[in-house]
Amino acid sequence: MRCPNDLKLQSFGDGELSNWQARIVERHLQHCQDCRQKVADLHQLRNFLRGAYPEVDLALAKTQPALPFLRYKLAVAAVIVVVVMTVSTYWQQFNRSIPSGPDAEMIEEYLTIYYEAGS
Repeated sequence: MRCPNDLKLQSFGDGELSNWQARIVERHLQHCQDCRQKVADLHQLRNFLRGAYPEVDLALAKTQPALPFLRYKLAVAAVIVVVVMTVSTYWQQFNRSIPSGPDAEMIEEYLTIYYEAGS
């Protein structure tokens, strides 16, 4: 199995991965000493920084979990854009198929005469 990149390992250490992604990394860590060492080094660095700069850690705790929430917002925005574009495309097609102006009046008159003659 290929090793996860450093960003994925850092996200794993920060608890930012989804459950299934975290399970994949955990399974990989069982077999890869190099990646286990990287994760351990990241934990050690994080603990050192928390001890050296506790006020920064407190500020970061208040702003977490921005990344997972941001992913959700981006997904919702993408779905909305796709829906709006689809609706506008169909709306334009629908409006083109309905005649307006003098042609519409002539068609309406023809249909009125046709249905009156049929009944």
